[in-house]
Amino acid sequence: YIGSVAVRFAAEADLGDDAIALAVLEPGSSWAAPPASTVAHGAVTGRKVAVEHAGAVARLAVVAAAEDGPALAIVDASEVSSVAQPAFDPTAPAYAVELAGAPVVAGPFGGDAVRRLTTIATLLAAAEAVGAAGRMLDDACRYAAERRQFGRTIGSFQALRHLLADMYVRQASSWSSVLYAAAALDEDAAEAPRTVSIAKAYVSRAAREVAHGAIQVFGGIAVTAEHPAHRYLRRIAVRERQFGDAAHHERELGRSLASTAVL
Repeated sequence: YIGSVAVRFAAEADLGDDAIALAVLEPGSSWAAPPASTVAHGAVTGRKVAVEHAGAVARLAVVAAAEDGPALAIVDASEVSSVAQPAFDPTAPAYAVELAGAPVVAGPFGGDAVRRLTTIATLLAAAEAVGAAGRMLDDACRYAAERRQFGRTIGSFQALRHLLADMYVRQASSWSSVLYAAAALDEDAAEAPRTVSIAKAYVSRAAREVAHGAIQVFGGIAVTAEHPAHRYLRRIAVRERQFGDAAHHERELGRSLASTAVL
């Protein structure tokens, strides 16, 4: 995931092939809040939290406050202090990062770069959640065709069929929304940020519903350490919150539509 964001942004900003982790959130802040305590004036000073894979990358893309508003500054990971944080999804390790005058090796790029990178990252978070939900749906269908109860496979029970059908609709429609947003983004369409917000808002709820449905199909085995279902659920829950959850994007969409409404 982080690698995908880095490849896309690095190609646009001519940063080379180094792996880059995104440092956006500040302690106690939200995805809607601009950077306040992290500043970039020749060097970057501040503190970031929930920085994924900060201990395994060469550079950090830090969103910081600059003279003309939010900016994106690239710093070497060797110039910062990283401390591991508890992570709900252990396969996506998070770090708290201290920046004490870290030299800027590229940038700072202006607000357009911040918005562009955030939009790409938001879409990728939604896409990964859809992928995890799709895997859970496939596993649930396979399990329902094999698990027998009362002399029949549980997939033959009407209630379970309805549940699986609803899960399929949510997963398929989620993927369609991601593909449409990706096409708009690739074509640099004016409505691309809005379509990405719509996709993220829809996927944030739909992927979680698919995951919860799969947990019901699997039953108690899904919460055991041996079964992968709870791991996919953890990844979906993390991506749901990352770069704004459904409520965050719905509020942003509402404000955007209200500002363009003709009274």
